[in-house]
Amino acid sequence: MSFSEEKKTNTYICPFPFSRIELGHRHNEFIPCCGAWLKDEYYSKKKKENYFEGKDILKDEIPEEDKYEVTWNGEQAIKLRKSILDGSYKYCNLSRCNKPEMSIAQIEKMDPNYFETPISENNLNRILDGNPEMMDGPSSVSLAADNKCNLKCPTCRPDYRVKSDEFENYVIKKEFSFINTYKENLKVLKFANNGEVFFSKDQRKLLKSINREEYPNLEHLFVITNGLLFNQTTMDQLKPGSDFIKKIAISLDAGNEKTYEVTRGGNWSVLQENLKWISDKRKMGEFLWVNYNFVVRKANYESIDEFIALARSLSVDRIEFIKYDNWFDLYDKNLVLNIDYDNEAIHLRNHPLNADLKAIFQKYKDDPDVLINIDGIFD
Repeated sequence: MSFSEEKKTNTYICPFPFSRIELGHRHNEFIPCCGAWLKDEYYSKKKKENYFEGKDILKDEIPEEDKYEVTWNGEQAIKLRKSILDGSYKYCNLSRCNKPEMSIAQIEKMDPNYFETPISENNLNRILDGNPEMMDGPSSVSLAADNKCNLKCPTCRPDYRVKSDEFENYVIKKEFSFINTYKENLKVLKFANNGEVFFSKDQRKLLKSINREEYPNLEHLFVITNGLLFNQTTMDQLKPGSDFIKKIAISLDAGNEKTYEVTRGGNWSVLQENLKWISDKRKMGEFLWVNYNFVVRKANYESIDEFIALARSLSVDRIEFIKYDNWFDLYDKNLVLNIDYDNEAIHLRNHPLNADLKAIFQKYKDDPDVLINIDGIFD
């Protein structure tokens, strides 16, 4: 079906639900973005309910109803897409989401090397026809099942995770099955939303296996990493897949060594060496985008100026600040910091240091390289 340029120009959508899926959630929900960007009433089950409880997760075959292939065009995906197509966005937490609407004409011209959400021609035609069921699989997939990591950051996990339990292994198997089904559709693959891609044996094995023959349309890999294992040695070990790494988000949560010891607990000197190596690769054009992330809390906010100075000295493309969420409320994760949440969550308006935080951010409010992804911080 052919659609007019006028219709393409005037049809605006959030592209995520039509192009992307995040895998690895224990609720078996359709999540095309960040789970916190969707309202509680969107979820078909209670957030703290384990969908897989009582299932035989050790068997070789994945039951059809458990497959992410079903989730992609399942009942929940359809209702979310309908709410985008009718313009209500009734399931979206718009105070949290930072993804703007785009016209179909803009999406058609999107360069997948710089955006996560390219949409296939078949799926664009479905959107223009008002059909929420996608013909093709997603062009962008984010992996979130694997929690293995070489750090135990206080805002993320209560202890080191060097091995996956039976449940996590099952969901990782579901992820890999889905990727194998749609690998010819994939243009963007995002690694390690919840763990460390360069530490996990499962993630490393998948990364190393990626090649042009099996992934003919893959434009790039986007890796989220703590940076401690990201160096030339690792890149050489994980070829040919590592050659596809073009976009990088590095979680630091600190602007100096003393603060880093508290928020991350890693080796600051090793990190600085790797950040310099990444910066040099970026300047040579081998990487297309480098982002530094900083989860703001009481323990680290005083190092924000140093963090921005460090990022700018290494020519980082974007410096992103994220509010400290209570992970028990969002993901049913019990962390030591949950107990002290009100004290650490300096972004809360009633926090005694909130005014100090606002004063720091005010200096960078209009800087194009700084993204302050904290709702209400300038109210």
